[in-house]
Amino acid sequence: MPERILKIKQALPDSNVNKLWSHTYYTNPEGKGVDVHYCKTIEDCERVIPLFMDDKVVGFDMEWVFPERSATSIRQNVALIQIANESNIALIHVAQMGFNNWGKPLDPDMAIEDVLNLISPTLWKLIESPHIAKVGVNVLGDHRRLRNFLGVRPQGVFELSDLHNLVHATENGISKIPKRLVSLAKQTQLNLGLPLDKGLVRSSDWSRPMTPAQLKYAASDAYVGIRIFDALEVRRQALVPRPPRPALRDIDGPDDLFGAAAEAAEAAGKITATTSTTTTTTITTTGTNATASAEDSGQSSEEAAQSTATLTDEFSAQINMAGEWMTTYTSKFTDGPGPSLSKPQIRAYALWHHGVLDIGDIARIWRDPPLKESTVATYVLEAVMIGRLPCDVQRLKSAHGLISAQLKDRYRGLLARLA
Repeated sequence: MPERILKIKQALPDSNVNKLWSHTYYTNPEGKGVDVHYCKTIEDCERVIPLFMDDKVVGFDMEWVFPERSATSIRQNVALIQIANESNIALIHVAQMGFNNWGKPLDPDMAIEDVLNLISPTLWKLIESPHIAKVGVNVLGDHRRLRNFLGVRPQGVFELSDLHNLVHATENGISKIPKRLVSLAKQTQLNLGLPLDKGLVRSSDWSRPMTPAQLKYAASDAYVGIRIFDALEVRRQALVPRPPRPALRDIDGPDDLFGAAAEAAEAAGKITATTSTTTTTTITTTGTNATASAEDSGQSSEEAAQSTATLTDEFSAQINMAGEWMTTYTSKFTDGPGPSLSKPQIRAYALWHHGVLDIGDIARIWRDPPLKESTVATYVLEAVMIGRLPCDVQRLKSAHGLISAQLKDRYRGLLARLA
């Protein structure tokens, strides 16, 4: 972006929408702007995706329908894939693939959700290429979603937060590099000098034909990733001594930011107290750490930790499924107010609903000796009620049966509404 334009934009008041960062501010030396390619057919994709196949790094982002209307629909759960290099942006509208401008199938066969009708061979190759780094924020959640719904094996997954944390810590003499998710909006402000549009458009319906506002938002969201990467790389390479670039992420490995296995381990050893307050009832649940609990039960702390680790291994598949949903759910709040639910409520609900684990199993995974089943059940009920999250009503009734008598009335209205 020309320095002159940046200074003009920065001088605008924060309330002025023209201050927002945009891909439209960038041109090549000949004055040509970034090309945006909107793809709604396999043929479109096969024509456009080769523009990115020789790149070592591309910006990558995804949009989907939230809250979910279908747990299995590819078109809703992988509604839009965005890819960008310095000259081009591809918007692959999976939800509208093979549809006309009114959202109707061009061919009756396109109404069938067949992956081969939705993802082109070259796009598949790009996603699975270990030689093309796909950069973005919360990329593990995006690429695990691709794996789960499309059956692809994503490689070359690069988390921008890792590079941001490395550069920021090294520049400020911080020896321990933090492992935290830094929102795309915050990274844009810090590294590119302008605020990013994170308004109502991001929560709009991405399964329908796109509006001009959606097109602009989606294009900028993909393009900003590659520009942040470039800016951070310049700063990293100027450091003395120069630290190595952070490693690519493994979608089958642990998620250092929001992984359920890490959360379960934290719960086993570090939970001290959780308080959930509403206008009618205050629920306080106090646990102890693994060492104290082990002493009370006659176990050594090593035995308690080993027992929890064994359970984590036993239920690793369910924990991973829960972790993927937690990543998606919490990522919706990285640029604004946090969720109304506490971490234990989110974790318990994820393990119960998305991991499809019983309350008793969750209590045993949580810590050793196990957390009270009534406590886990309360976390789940609070999550469904306050977060208005989907659930299996019969399983929720079973959870309701585990809580104390004085709390049962609190959730009778919820059960009646869901019946």
